[in-house]
Amino acid sequence: MESTPRIINFAGEIFIGINDAEDKQVTLVDYNERLKRELEGLNKIEISTVGSKVNENQVALSNLGNQLNQLSLNYEMLSPELNYDNDKLKQYGKQLEAVQEDLRKNKGALKVKKLGFDLPAETASDICPTCHQEIRDSLLPIEIHQTAMRLEDNIAYIEAQQKMIEVYVDGQKRNIQEKQKNFLNINHKLLTLGSL
Repeated sequence: MESTPRIINFAGEIFIGINDAEDKQVTLVDYNERLKRELEGLNKIEISTVGSKVNENQVALSNLGNQLNQLSLNYEMLSPELNYDNDKLKQYGKQLEAVQEDLRKNKGALKVKKLGFDLPAETASDICPTCHQEIRDSLLPIEIHQTAMRLEDNIAYIEAQQKMIEVYVDGQKRNIQEKQKNFLNINHKLLTLGSL
């Protein structure tokens, strides 16, 4: 370009153009022809309407409806199961506390009995030195006249019971975690289908 204006006497020196998408300079006439060809090509493309895809849309809608129904059913079935399993876990927890309390009492009674062997012969022979009543090898009330398990056997039995309940609690926790994961997965899928 020249820095000073001048008179142009012939059209060969004038170039009016535009940069196309590939950043090449194209004359306006060539650019206009290119756009006309693109428009003709677009006019030849067949536009599909909703009416032409009714069958496809109905099948897709039916499939989504079936998926939604199945997920809703699974959701409705899993929710009470989770509540039941949580209640069961609480019951196991209460049973475990009761067994642990029984174990504590029995171990305490055994400790008292073992300490009694160091005392005078009356205590060692299961007779109270103060009131001269029989000291029973059981935590049952005196009025109940039944032969009870020895303290050592009872402790072993209660410890086995405690281990069994702990296994139940661990299994129940794993079961609940698996069902909660499945529940959240179903909930997520329901939300995804609901947003379609």
